[in-house]
Parts: sequence; C-alpha cells; structure tokens
Amino acid sequence: MKTHGTYQLQEARSKNAKSHSVPLTDDMHRIIGPKSGTTGFVFSLTGKHPINNIGRVTSKLKTIMETEASSQYIADWKPHDLRRTVASEMARLGIYQEVLERLQNRSGGKLGGLAGVYNRYDYETEKRDALTRWHNSLRDILND
Repeated sequence: MKTHGTYQLQEARSKNAKSHSVPLTDDMHRIIGPKSGTTGFVFSLTGKHPINNIGRVTSKLKTIMETEASSQYIADWKPHDLRRTVASEMARLGIYQEVLERLQNRSGGKLGGLAGVYNRYDYETEKRDALTRWHNSLRDILND
C-alpha cells in the first residue's frame, strides 16, 4: 500500500507532552484530508481551529450508531472506546504491545519506566506496518 508521509503532533498539543508521529497511508490521507498536514488539525471544520464541541459530534455519532446497531452498549459508548477497540484489534492481528504504545503515544506500559529510558527507538517502520494491517483488516470487514 502506498504511503503519504507522516502526520506530526507537536509536544504542546499532545496529552503527555511528547511529540508524536503517525505514518499515513494514501487512504488515510484521503479520509482526513490533505489540509490536515498543513494546518495541523486532523479534525477541523475550518482548518484554522480544532473541533471545539466533541460532545455534539459524539451525540450525532451515537444517534447514527443506535440506528445502525442493535446493541445495548451503544448508550454507554464514548470516543475513547475507539482507542481501546483499535488497540485490541491490532493485538489480535499480532501487532506487538510496544508498537501499539508508540502508535497511541503512551508514556507507560511496556515502554514506561526504565524500558522507556533505555529504548529510544521510534518504531516508525513497525507503526506504518501496523496501520497498514489495521487498514486492510477494516477494509476486509467492510467488504464482507
């Protein structure tokens, strides 16, 4: 699968104050839009500011999900559940925990503490491979 560079999240905008790079495939780049690499915002209506009311977006998404699914768990759904689902599914695909932690820009886990002090590898190649495998898995699910 072709790749389209890397999305960079600056330290000041990340939860753990660590810069973060996310390798993008061409399909990912098409989904989030070409301007995200130049404006710095993946989710923006104007390109000048991030979405400022995630609650409204979450409510709309829940409504769509409730219409499409017949699960009792939808009412309790939160955007953070996507993070857990992706990590769980990537683990199912055989992607190593260290790669998942780097993809999610976590500061704890296997690469926390002394392991994080000594292991400074960025896992860029493995992150790109993991996202490509995840993309292919989603495509397979959607095409079934």
